[in-house]
Amino acid sequence: MYPRPGGHCASHSIPDNVIIFDEDDDFPHDLDKYFDNALIYLQEEGVDLVKGDLVIFEAIAGDRNEGVAIYNGENIVNLWYDNNIDDYGCLPPDFHVIENDVPIDYWKSGYNSERGIDHNMVIWFDTFIVMEECLANINHGIVSEYVLSSDEINERNGLFGKNIIVEYGIFTKFMYNNKQYRIVLEYPIPYHKSINKVSNKIECPDIIHKIKETFIKQLKSPMFYRNPDSYYFVHDNHTLFM
Repeated sequence: MYPRPGGHCASHSIPDNVIIFDEDDDFPHDLDKYFDNALIYLQEEGVDLVKGDLVIFEAIAGDRNEGVAIYNGENIVNLWYDNNIDDYGCLPPDFHVIENDVPIDYWKSGYNSERGIDHNMVIWFDTFIVMEECLANINHGIVSEYVLSSDEINERNGLFGKNIIVEYGIFTKFMYNNKQYRIVLEYPIPYHKSINKVSNKIECPDIIHKIKETFIKQLKSPMFYRNPDSYYFVHDNHTLFM
Protein backbone atom coordinates (compact mmCIF):
# COMPACT_ATOMS: atom_id res chain seq x y z
CA MET A 1 0.00 0.00 0.00
CA TYR A 2 1.44 3.33 -1.10
CA PRO A 3 2.31 5.28 0.88
CA ARG A 4 3.24 2.96 3.70
CA PRO A 5 1.10 3.43 6.83
CA GLY A 6 4.20 4.09 8.92
CA GLY A 7 4.81 7.35 7.07
CA HIS A 8 8.19 6.47 5.58
CA CYS A 9 9.53 4.44 2.69
CA ALA A 10 11.14 1.07 3.29
CA SER A 11 14.52 0.01 1.96
CA HIS A 12 15.54 -3.41 0.62
CA SER A 13 19.07 -4.73 0.19
CA ILE A 14 20.52 -6.57 -2.78
CA PRO A 15 23.38 -8.63 -1.27
CA ASP A 16 26.77 -8.27 -2.92
CA ASN A 17 26.75 -11.94 -3.93
CA VAL A 18 23.49 -11.62 -5.87
CA ILE A 19 24.56 -9.03 -8.44
CA ILE A 20 28.05 -9.21 -9.93
CA PHE A 21 29.05 -5.88 -11.43
CA ASP A 22 31.35 -5.38 -14.43
CA GLU A 23 34.72 -3.83 -13.68
CA ASP A 24 34.19 -1.06 -16.25
CA ASP A 25 30.75 -0.02 -14.97
CA ASP A 26 30.21 3.72 -14.65
CA PHE A 27 27.86 4.35 -11.74
CA PRO A 28 25.22 5.54 -11.24
CA HIS A 29 24.38 5.45 -14.93
CA ASP A 30 25.25 1.79 -15.52
CA LEU A 31 23.31 0.66 -12.48
CA ASP A 32 20.09 0.41 -14.48
CA LYS A 33 21.27 -2.62 -16.43
CA TYR A 34 21.06 -4.64 -13.20
CA PHE A 35 17.57 -3.54 -12.20
CA ASP A 36 15.68 -6.42 -13.83
CA ASN A 37 17.72 -9.08 -12.03
CA ALA A 38 17.44 -7.19 -8.76
CA LEU A 39 13.66 -7.05 -9.10
CA ILE A 40 13.50 -10.79 -9.82
CA TYR A 41 15.58 -11.45 -6.71
CA LEU A 42 13.30 -9.35 -4.48
CA GLN A 43 10.18 -11.00 -5.88
CA GLU A 44 11.59 -14.49 -5.41
CA GLU A 45 12.48 -13.57 -1.82
CA GLY A 46 8.87 -12.55 -1.23
CA VAL A 47 9.85 -9.00 -0.26
CA ASP A 48 6.96 -6.63 0.43
CA LEU A 49 7.94 -4.18 -2.29
CA VAL A 50 5.87 -0.98 -2.37
CA LYS A 51 6.06 1.99 -4.72
CA GLY A 52 8.55 4.49 -3.36
CA ASP A 53 10.69 1.90 -1.59
CA LEU A 54 14.45 2.22 -1.95
CA VAL A 55 16.60 -0.60 -3.31
CA ILE A 56 20.17 -0.72 -1.99
CA PHE A 57 22.88 -2.51 -3.98
CA GLU A 58 25.19 -3.44 -1.12
CA ALA A 59 28.23 -4.17 -3.33
CA ILE A 60 28.55 -0.49 -4.26
CA ALA A 61 26.60 1.19 -1.44
CA GLY A 62 28.63 3.75 0.41
CA ASP A 63 28.83 7.50 0.58
CA ARG A 64 25.64 9.50 0.13
CA ASN A 65 23.36 7.75 -2.40
CA GLU A 66 25.83 5.36 -3.98
CA GLY A 67 24.10 2.12 -4.95
CA VAL A 68 20.63 3.49 -4.17
CA ALA A 69 17.68 3.11 -6.56
CA ILE A 70 13.92 3.42 -6.14
CA TYR A 71 10.90 1.27 -7.03
CA ASN A 72 8.18 3.06 -9.06
CA GLY A 73 5.46 0.46 -8.58
CA GLU A 74 6.45 -1.59 -11.61
CA ASN A 75 10.20 -1.32 -12.04
CA ILE A 76 13.35 -0.32 -10.21
CA VAL A 77 14.63 3.01 -11.52
CA ASN A 78 17.56 5.26 -10.80
CA LEU A 79 17.44 8.30 -8.59
CA TRP A 80 17.45 11.61 -10.42
CA TYR A 81 20.86 13.10 -11.14
CA ASP A 82 20.94 16.76 -12.07
CA ASN A 83 24.00 18.96 -11.61
CA ASN A 84 21.75 21.98 -11.07
CA ILE A 85 20.02 20.33 -8.11
CA ASP A 86 22.16 17.56 -6.67
CA ASP A 87 24.53 15.40 -8.68
CA TYR A 88 24.65 12.88 -5.82
CA GLY A 89 21.11 11.81 -6.65
CA CYS A 90 17.71 12.92 -5.40
CA LEU A 91 14.07 11.90 -5.53
CA PRO A 92 12.88 11.60 -9.16
CA PRO A 93 10.25 14.19 -10.23
CA ASP A 94 7.64 11.47 -10.78
CA PHE A 95 7.33 10.98 -7.02
CA HIS A 96 5.20 13.67 -5.38
CA VAL A 97 4.59 14.46 -1.74
CA ILE A 98 1.22 15.59 -0.30
CA GLU A 99 -0.70 14.01 -3.18
CA ASN A 100 -2.13 10.60 -2.21
CA ASP A 101 -1.32 11.57 1.40
CA VAL A 102 2.41 11.02 0.88
CA PRO A 103 4.14 12.74 3.85
CA ILE A 104 6.67 15.46 3.16
CA ASP A 105 9.24 13.47 5.20
CA TYR A 106 8.52 10.20 3.37
CA TRP A 107 12.03 9.82 1.90
CA LYS A 108 13.90 11.69 4.61
CA SER A 109 17.19 10.10 5.59
CA GLY A 110 17.49 9.19 9.26
CA TYR A 111 13.74 9.19 9.88
CA ASN A 112 13.39 6.95 12.99
CA SER A 113 16.82 5.58 12.02
CA GLU A 114 15.46 4.37 8.68
CA ARG A 115 17.31 4.61 5.38
CA GLY A 116 16.23 7.45 3.10
CA ILE A 117 17.61 9.55 0.27
CA ASP A 118 20.74 11.20 1.60
CA HIS A 119 22.56 14.52 1.13
CA ASN A 120 19.53 16.59 0.15
CA MET A 121 15.92 17.25 1.08
CA VAL A 122 14.60 17.51 -2.48
CA ILE A 123 10.89 16.74 -2.82
CA TRP A 124 8.27 17.43 -5.48
CA PHE A 125 4.73 18.77 -5.48
CA ASP A 126 2.51 20.02 -8.31
CA THR A 127 1.50 23.50 -7.14
CA PHE A 128 -0.68 24.00 -10.21
CA ILE A 129 -3.44 21.95 -8.62
CA VAL A 130 -3.68 24.52 -5.79
CA MET A 131 -2.37 27.57 -7.65
CA GLU A 132 -5.42 29.80 -7.27
CA GLU A 133 -5.48 29.33 -3.50
CA CYS A 134 -1.71 29.80 -3.21
CA LEU A 135 -1.75 33.09 -5.12
CA ALA A 136 -4.61 34.39 -2.98
CA ASN A 137 -2.84 33.64 0.31
CA ILE A 138 0.65 35.09 -0.23
CA ASN A 139 1.88 36.94 2.83
CA HIS A 140 4.98 38.26 4.55
CA GLY A 141 5.50 37.37 8.17
CA ILE A 142 6.80 34.85 10.67
CA VAL A 143 7.57 31.47 9.15
CA SER A 144 9.16 29.85 12.20
CA GLU A 145 9.84 30.40 15.88
CA TYR A 146 12.48 28.40 17.69
CA VAL A 147 12.90 28.54 21.48
CA LEU A 148 16.47 27.97 22.60
CA SER A 149 17.16 25.63 25.49
CA SER A 150 19.13 26.95 28.48
CA ASP A 151 22.30 25.29 27.16
CA GLU A 152 21.77 26.80 23.73
CA ILE A 153 21.20 30.24 25.25
CA ASN A 154 24.57 30.04 27.04
CA GLU A 155 26.28 28.77 23.90
CA ARG A 156 24.69 31.17 21.40
CA ASN A 157 23.86 34.23 23.49
CA GLY A 158 26.83 36.13 22.15
CA LEU A 159 25.46 35.69 18.65
CA PHE A 160 21.75 36.20 19.19
CA GLY A 161 21.33 37.88 22.57
CA LYS A 162 17.87 36.33 22.94
CA ASN A 163 16.21 33.05 23.89
CA ILE A 164 13.94 32.75 20.87
CA ILE A 165 14.79 32.81 17.17
CA VAL A 166 12.06 34.26 14.96
CA GLU A 167 12.45 33.78 11.22
CA TYR A 168 10.54 35.85 8.67
CA GLY A 169 9.87 35.20 5.01
CA ILE A 170 7.28 35.05 2.26
CA PHE A 171 4.74 32.25 2.54
CA THR A 172 1.39 31.00 1.36
CA LYS A 173 -1.09 28.44 2.64
CA PHE A 174 -3.32 25.92 0.92
CA MET A 175 -5.64 23.06 1.80
CA TYR A 176 -5.25 19.60 0.32
CA ASN A 177 -7.19 16.51 1.41
CA ASN A 178 -8.50 18.44 4.44
CA LYS A 179 -4.97 19.30 5.61
CA GLN A 180 -3.35 22.72 5.62
CA TYR A 181 0.11 23.16 4.13
CA ARG A 182 2.52 26.05 3.72
CA ILE A 183 5.01 27.01 1.04
CA VAL A 184 7.81 29.21 2.37
CA LEU A 185 10.49 31.33 0.73
CA GLU A 186 13.18 32.45 3.14
CA TYR A 187 14.73 35.81 2.46
CA PRO A 188 17.01 35.35 -0.58
CA ILE A 189 20.69 35.93 0.22
CA PRO A 190 21.02 39.13 -1.88
CA TYR A 191 18.47 40.79 0.45
CA HIS A 192 20.03 39.73 3.76
CA LYS A 193 21.75 43.09 4.11
CA SER A 194 18.27 44.66 4.30
CA ILE A 195 17.23 42.63 7.36
CA ASN A 196 16.66 44.78 10.43
CA LYS A 197 19.03 43.44 13.10
CA VAL A 198 16.58 44.20 15.89
CA SER A 199 13.34 42.80 14.41
CA ASN A 200 15.14 40.22 12.21
CA LYS A 201 12.86 41.07 9.29
CA ILE A 202 12.93 43.16 6.16
CA GLU A 203 10.75 46.22 6.61
CA CYS A 204 11.18 47.98 3.24
CA PRO A 205 7.91 47.58 1.23
CA ASP A 206 9.72 47.78 -2.13
CA ILE A 207 12.06 44.92 -1.23
CA ILE A 208 9.20 42.82 0.12
CA HIS A 209 7.36 43.42 -3.16
CA LYS A 210 10.40 42.21 -5.13
CA ILE A 211 10.69 39.07 -2.99
CA LYS A 212 6.97 38.38 -3.46
CA GLU A 213 7.47 38.63 -7.23
CA THR A 214 10.26 36.06 -6.95
CA PHE A 215 7.97 33.86 -4.87
CA ILE A 216 5.18 34.03 -7.48
CA LYS A 217 7.59 33.31 -10.33
CA GLN A 218 8.92 30.21 -8.59
CA LEU A 219 5.42 29.16 -7.60
CA LYS A 220 4.35 29.15 -11.25
CA SER A 221 7.42 27.25 -12.44
CA PRO A 222 7.69 23.46 -12.26
CA MET A 223 10.32 23.06 -9.58
CA PHE A 224 11.49 21.05 -6.65
CA TYR A 225 10.96 21.96 -3.03
CA ARG A 226 12.81 20.91 0.04
CA ASN A 227 11.93 19.74 3.47
CA PRO A 228 13.17 22.26 6.05
CA ASP A 229 16.72 21.35 7.05
CA SER A 230 17.63 24.58 8.84
CA TYR A 231 18.51 24.15 12.51
CA TYR A 232 15.73 26.52 13.52
CA PHE A 233 12.85 25.15 11.48
CA VAL A 234 10.47 22.60 12.92
CA HIS A 235 9.91 19.56 10.72
CA ASP A 236 6.13 19.78 10.89
CA ASN A 237 5.46 17.70 7.74
CA HIS A 238 3.24 20.52 6.50
CA THR A 239 5.81 22.95 5.11
CA LEU A 240 7.50 23.07 1.71
CA PHE A 241 10.52 25.32 1.31
CA MET A 242 11.54 26.88 -1.98
